[in-house]
Amino acid sequence: AGGAQGVLLEALHHLLQEPVDERTASIIEMSLIQSIQKHEPRIQLIEQRTGVVPQPKLPGYLVVVSFNIIGLRGTHTGQYQVQAGG
Repeated sequence: AGGAQGVLLEALHHLLQEPVDERTASIIEMSLIQSIQKHEPRIQLIEQRTGVVPQPKLPGYLVVVSFNIIGLRGTHTGQYQVQAGG
């Protein structure tokens, strides 16, 4: 992956090496939101319904992204499990 996507993936890869906790989850969430806002103008995030929750037993995170696509009706939500570590 190149460009903005590559930068985001590289940053997330680094963060997935950190402890699975609330602090790291907040940093991942902030990075995700900022990257989408900066690089995807067609997406309007619903920040109240977008978040990253630590899942120590996985170990990793549950990532929920809720958004509207500008010009289309309806809200879209995706849930993803992201495993931490190497």
